[in-house]
Amino acid sequence: REEKPDLVLFPSDKSLVNDDDATSKKGSEDSLQVPLALFDLKMATQSLEAQLESWGAQAQESARKALDYKKTQQTRMAVVQMARRKRLLKQIDDGSSKLIQLEQVYNSIETAHSNQSLVGLLSQGASLLRRLSEEVDLDLIDSVNDDLQDAMDQVAQDHAALTVSSTDNVDEDDLLA
Repeated sequence: REEKPDLVLFPSDKSLVNDDDATSKKGSEDSLQVPLALFDLKMATQSLEAQLESWGAQAQESARKALDYKKTQQTRMAVVQMARRKRLLKQIDDGSSKLIQLEQVYNSIETAHSNQSLVGLLSQGASLLRRLSEEVDLDLIDSVNDDLQDAMDQVAQDHAALTVSSTDNVDEDDLLA
């Protein structure tokens, strides 16, 4: 007994129409590309976020040290710490731009994959509907409709025969008495 796969809308690696083995092997390799790319992007995003946090902490530490040096009249060391802070803030700005780009690419790939899955499902559904409609016998439909109408007519006749008005069998004289 062959089990039928469940119908899943997103993501769709299963199909309603069976493909040949070569196509399905290629499809399974292609179907891994998107999740792998999304995984790599997510890992790069997490790594960059961690780096941004580290740079932010270093920038705060540089600002704190600069204030400490200024309090102790070590102006040159304060300037060095402020220059370091400025460099770190530039790295944070550049890293933030890269992070935004990574997130945009991630979202674009996700959307394109969802659209591709949806188009594939719609195409499979259209093929299935075409195949099913080709299997329908129009003569059988006409025969079933005729049989159904005959049955409904018979029920209507039976109902009419059983529904006798109570005043049909009563004489007017009986009613006046």
